[in-house]
Amino acid sequence: MKLMYIGDPTTNTQDLFRINADGSGKQTLLTLSSGEGDAPAWSPDGQRVVGGGLWEFDSDGEDWFQITQGGTDPDWSPDGLKIVFDTGNGLAITGRDGGAVTPIPGTAGYTDPVWSPDGTQIAATGPGGLGTDSEIYTLKPDGSEISRLTFFGGRDPSWQPLNPPPPQPPPLTGYPRPRGASPL
Repeated sequence: MKLMYIGDPTTNTQDLFRINADGSGKQTLLTLSSGEGDAPAWSPDGQRVVGGGLWEFDSDGEDWFQITQGGTDPDWSPDGLKIVFDTGNGLAITGRDGGAVTPIPGTAGYTDPVWSPDGTQIAATGPGGLGTDSEIYTLKPDGSEISRLTFFGGRDPSWQPLNPPPPQPPPLTGYPRPRGASPL
């Protein structure tokens, strides 16, 4: 398992790094400018990464292209076909290979969007309530059914992964054995 992260306190840089989960194998993938790798998010299949500025690249930091202009805090849909992100004026969705950017209505001031594991909802940090800076909301990808989940502050939501189905035993196979015959 590998992680990607931004910054290195030992060198005081804001570069994009990849490291093994046990802390070994640290690699500088690229030197960042303009935040293009900020807040990296792995694709569901682990082959691609999208970062701030909506730059997409492979897991080795190669094969770069910009999906669309601008945007921060991207997150992949579970099927890997769409990306939700913060435009600075609200949330929007675009295809993983670019194309039309669809603003999500009613999300001005929302940040940190994340897809639900089943792809039916998005959770995000939104405007705060009385005495708080921000709260957690869920909504449908089309902007409908916005629900405020917290009332005493909240930010940076993260979904619990869906439980994988339990393993199935292998199918039973057999063959006919004549009556009275030994199984060996």
